[in-house]
Amino acid sequence: MINKQRLISSIICLLNEMFFNNSTLCNKLSNEDISNIFRTAITNSEHHQLIITLIIIIEGTIPSLPLQEYVATLVEHHSNDILKSILGQEKETEVIDILKSTKSDTVQNGQLQLLLNLTHLLASCYAKKCQVAIESAEFYSLEELIMIITDDAIDDYKKLPFIRVLTWQHLVTEKNTSPVCSKLANSESYSFWKVLKKFICAIKNLKETIVSSDEMEKSQLIGFKKSDLSICVLTIVRRDQSVSKDKDFQLLYIVEGVIPLLSAFCQELFLHLYAETKFFGIPENTDICGIVEPLYDELKGFRGLKVHSVLEQMHETGCIENVKKLCNHCFKDSIEAPLSTDEIDAGIPNDECFNAEEENLNKKFQKFVTNYSYAYNESRPNMESNFEELLKIFTDQEYTRKLDELRVNKLVIVLRTLIEKQKELGLHCIERTNLERMTSTTLKLIHALVFKKVREIDDKRNSLKPIEFQRQCKKFVRPLQAILLDKEIDLVPTLFELLRHPNDDITDQILACLDVLLYPGNEEAQRKVMSLGVQSLFICLQKKLKGAQDNLDKAKTGESESRNITVVLDVLVRLCDGQQKDIQNALSGTLTLHGSNIVSQVSFLLLGILEGHAAEILKEADIIIIAQKATKALIEMCTGNHNNQRIAFKCQVIISVNLVLDLDIGSTTSHEAKRFLELKSSSLELLEIMLEEIDEESSKLASWILQQLDVSGLLKGMLQLWKIFKASPPKNHSQNSLFRAYHALRRISDHQGISIDELVIHANQGLANTFDHVFKDDMVEAKKMWEDCRKWSRSVEVVFKPGSDREILTQAYFPCSPNTHLSQQEKDTIILYIKRNTPQEKLSDLLKWTKEIKSNEEQKEMLSKSWKTSFILWFYPTVHFILFWLTIFLNLIVLFGIRSPSAAVTNNNNEACSVVFNGTCNSSSPMHFQPILSPDVPSWYMPVHYTFGSLHLILALWMVIYYFVTNCKNMRRSVYCIQKYLFKISKGVIRRKRLHQFLCKLNLKISADKPKPKEYFQIFFFSFEPLYRILFLIFSGLGLATTGYFYCGCMLYLFLRNHVMFFIIRALKKSAFQLLTVLLLCFICTYIYAVVSFAFLQNYFSEGNDQFCNTLFECFITATRLGLLNTLGLELGIRPSDEYEPNFRLLIVRTVYDLIFFVVVTTLGLNIVVAILVDRFSEMREERDKVTDDNKNRCLVCSIMKDDFERKGQSFDKHINEDHNVWNYIHFILYINNLHENDYNAVEKYVSCQVENGSIDFFPIFKSKSLPEYKNEE
Repeated sequence: MINKQRLISSIICLLNEMFFNNSTLCNKLSNEDISNIFRTAITNSEHHQLIITLIIIIEGTIPSLPLQEYVATLVEHHSNDILKSILGQEKETEVIDILKSTKSDTVQNGQLQLLLNLTHLLASCYAKKCQVAIESAEFYSLEELIMIITDDAIDDYKKLPFIRVLTWQHLVTEKNTSPVCSKLANSESYSFWKVLKKFICAIKNLKETIVSSDEMEKSQLIGFKKSDLSICVLTIVRRDQSVSKDKDFQLLYIVEGVIPLLSAFCQELFLHLYAETKFFGIPENTDICGIVEPLYDELKGFRGLKVHSVLEQMHETGCIENVKKLCNHCFKDSIEAPLSTDEIDAGIPNDECFNAEEENLNKKFQKFVTNYSYAYNESRPNMESNFEELLKIFTDQEYTRKLDELRVNKLVIVLRTLIEKQKELGLHCIERTNLERMTSTTLKLIHALVFKKVREIDDKRNSLKPIEFQRQCKKFVRPLQAILLDKEIDLVPTLFELLRHPNDDITDQILACLDVLLYPGNEEAQRKVMSLGVQSLFICLQKKLKGAQDNLDKAKTGESESRNITVVLDVLVRLCDGQQKDIQNALSGTLTLHGSNIVSQVSFLLLGILEGHAAEILKEADIIIIAQKATKALIEMCTGNHNNQRIAFKCQVIISVNLVLDLDIGSTTSHEAKRFLELKSSSLELLEIMLEEIDEESSKLASWILQQLDVSGLLKGMLQLWKIFKASPPKNHSQNSLFRAYHALRRISDHQGISIDELVIHANQGLANTFDHVFKDDMVEAKKMWEDCRKWSRSVEVVFKPGSDREILTQAYFPCSPNTHLSQQEKDTIILYIKRNTPQEKLSDLLKWTKEIKSNEEQKEMLSKSWKTSFILWFYPTVHFILFWLTIFLNLIVLFGIRSPSAAVTNNNNEACSVVFNGTCNSSSPMHFQPILSPDVPSWYMPVHYTFGSLHLILALWMVIYYFVTNCKNMRRSVYCIQKYLFKISKGVIRRKRLHQFLCKLNLKISADKPKPKEYFQIFFFSFEPLYRILFLIFSGLGLATTGYFYCGCMLYLFLRNHVMFFIIRALKKSAFQLLTVLLLCFICTYIYAVVSFAFLQNYFSEGNDQFCNTLFECFITATRLGLLNTLGLELGIRPSDEYEPNFRLLIVRTVYDLIFFVVVTTLGLNIVVAILVDRFSEMREERDKVTDDNKNRCLVCSIMKDDFERKGQSFDKHINEDHNVWNYIHFILYINNLHENDYNAVEKYVSCQVENGSIDFFPIFKSKSLPEYKNEE
């Protein structure tokens, strides 16, 4: 018959084998599974061994701390019901009785097994991890444990779990161990020192057992690993009293009981003895060294035996070192050196569980930190070594190598190791302080590695264009950030793990690391932070902000305090940078903070700083920095978030803005003035953000802001900024701040439905004229400032969509220099060529033109950065002006300065012709023309010609270089006519296939570009303008080389950019195919007549009259000249010569023949050419009239008709010139392109995204603020 208890025991053993060293399986167990196992184990005596299963599961779970806490909670929960007899408050006597019981008592034996297993379980819950979370689960007092351990009537195997509890609960702990050491050292009645003497006997017995064992048993005992010994616990409670003599138990007793207790006791006792001269009154007859030194000698004997588990435990607990330190301190006698790491490793196989290389790295790092701790604290500035030397160790020259090879990766590994070490053993305060210092230094290193890269570009951020700044970030900062954010390194979760650390210096360094990882609004880092849950981070930030509010005076005077506050504010800025809605909502308490509100904390912090230190703020740099960063944080938290704007307003942020505007920088130094200017600029930016029209309630908020805003102070601040803008640098801050203030006033006036002048006049408590009241002494300057603001300020109406189902028609303001204009040619080109079939197509095409303008502007910007091209670009307007008038001047001196040679020279030429050719200059004579290569000129002509001609050649070269450099992006090397024809037949008609292939090959021979359809602002290299500019340069050079004849070819340059010339060339281009067709038809007709004339009328041609027809080609050339310049019939006689008699029939034939040629070629052909040109000009005029009519009667942006405005009494001209000025929309998009993407406000970011995606949803199609009730009926 099967023994039920044996079967259950075997099944439990099988479970234990399954879970042993199987972390994957252990981690899959839920809390409910653990609870079921525990209840089963304690409710049935046959299942008590399942508690051992829980112990194995705890040891196999990674990380084990949550499970340890949960199991301890379960034990505590049942300590007052099922386990009340052995763990209740009245358990002391009953526990002693159970431990002293014999095996014959079955009930007592079951309770004994349960007691020992539960105590082992509690020891496992206390072991290896920090005990802070399970302090309440203390079931044995120190007195109870000492009583049990020192009772000789209790067997050693029963004492083992209580020794473990004493070690892990009372000695290896973060609590103050002074009372524990005091009781143990003075326990005369309990004779704890005698227990230590018994440990000596136990160690000797184990060594003798190992030596006396046969080879197989000896090999087994020596080869046991420490992790394998826990399985021996399974067999302890199933044996009789002879278990204490069991070899496995003896080894387990030493490894799990004696060594940890001895090491912990010696370490704690040494620390307290070191701190106090007289310690607890240890009995005088106590021979500490006489007890401890033999223990040291006996433990050292395991070195020769090479018992793996013992050496491993001594290495892990530092037992030898702790015993030696205690002996040395008590008697100041040196004893033999402790067992070194190398000696221990010599007895341990290579598959040891710990990583020796990593431990060696940690030790070196710790040593370095210790050596330079003074340098970090800056208490010894004269030290040769400093933080920079430590930073060099972990700095990588390049970040393209594998992650495992990077030093920064090793630094993160060091950080993780330090975190784990702080979790593992219950550390003494000195060791914990050392680990915290190392952790802080490691975080400083990680921060410094990234901050070095950030500092390289952040110092020059204001001088860089947004595009260049982004390039610099991608080049210097992003590679290192990407490595630290990589999944394999994954630094952010490691930082979050330390957020709740009690050491403020560590949390400050964590925030500093997050700050540089998030710089400058790194979206990948922001997503990583959000994915981990921001509640713990925000709790940390909130705690530090609360401390800052409570210690504003300390923040003013203490450098560390101000640094802590600025780090918090920097993190808030980086988190919200780029308008991260989820983070903004969380900061206002709508998602994760359960009512706590960081927005209000920062608002009150700013108000407290400004109210409490208004007088000192211009003297204390730290206060200015804190106020400026708090303002920046509010800007990022409120941008595009109406709820946060309302919270900030309720927290008196407008009062803070007023306080900043009231401050005067007249008595400050230049450096302080720069910081103050940044603060004032940030305050005005905050005011502008608060007035954003991004919600239906924005108008109400603007009204509330107007009630609190000090308009007079704002106007005074504007005048101060305008003077700085006009007089001295830095102009960027003063310029931006000035227009932000003006735009804030414009926004308020728009919300109020009044003009900005009315707002300013009536804003200050009904005064008749606010300007007269505010600017009594500076009225002239104030009016100039106000006029400049008017000229610079522009606005557009934009449809803003804060949500999928909401649309808000808002006004977007932006500064634009009054000297910044599109060229008239660009405007005409856009207006003329823009597609107008539908409002959507019109705006979509406008957006494409705008992108091309933006691309051209970027090209010019890039060229202006090179000193070579910038020099050419900068002076070109002057070059063009000089070249224009110099061309006219040179042609004038040629016109009035050149004369023909004298008569003698001319007669000599004629005589030479007569002499040489006998008076006849026949067809072989080269003297049909008499070129004047060297005309007569005045004496002043040649110096003037060479001087101004050389200048003209230089300027011509400058002009050609400028043209091709600035237009290289839009230059196409294709032939326009071929390109256009290829585009027309690109759909592929079969009968044109071969022709299409031939033309493609021809085009590719000329150009490397593939055929493309028409593009915006494209220029064909083989078109008139680029070719003429090259000819202009050639003509200039030839004109200088000769006497100036070729300067006449340069005169077309005067009309090169002329509107009329542009119109004529455009007409010729559009009619080119028709004109070529007519011309080809004329030549074909002429060719037909030439063939007929050669065949039948060859004798009518007289060479004496220069009418040649000896060959068909001669006949064709003659017929072409005679027919097109005059008429063929008039040039050829009716009769071949006078020798022929008149003939009427011949007259009829010649009449028909000549009239057909006259009508077809001379009359129709040439008149058709004229008609084509006239028709083309008419068509272009109608097209322009149609465009002009559309522009006059319909808004290009919103497509609302002029009549609709007039019916509502609104000015259509004001609408198209101010509200919906199409050029303002182009300038607005260009303005956005010149901003960094993280500096956008809500509307600017929305428009930027729409432009990037090619969407026109932001255009107010059939919408206008001046017609709020308009509905499209088309």
